[in-house]
Amino acid sequence: MDYYKLMVAVEYIDQPDHSTFDIFESMDEAFEFAKTVKYKYSFIADFNLNYIWQEEDGWNYDDNTALYNWRKELNFPELLHFK
Repeated sequence: MDYYKLMVAVEYIDQPDHSTFDIFESMDEAFEFAKTVKYKYSFIADFNLNYIWQEEDGWNYDDNTALYNWRKELNFPELLHFK
């Protein structure tokens, strides 16, 4: 049986032709992080606990098609000028 955790993800540009996302347990953490990167968008999702784990500096994940089972995009319009 799979177990899930509701998390907030921040998609950002980490290289000129590439983006990635970091995941957070709270909207506040996600928002603060989003202010420090080249923000693209955010979303909430139920992340599969088989593919995420906590490290000293935050959460990490194994990127695959079973990583989360649904997602809903969020809007932080005040961050769009950081692009």
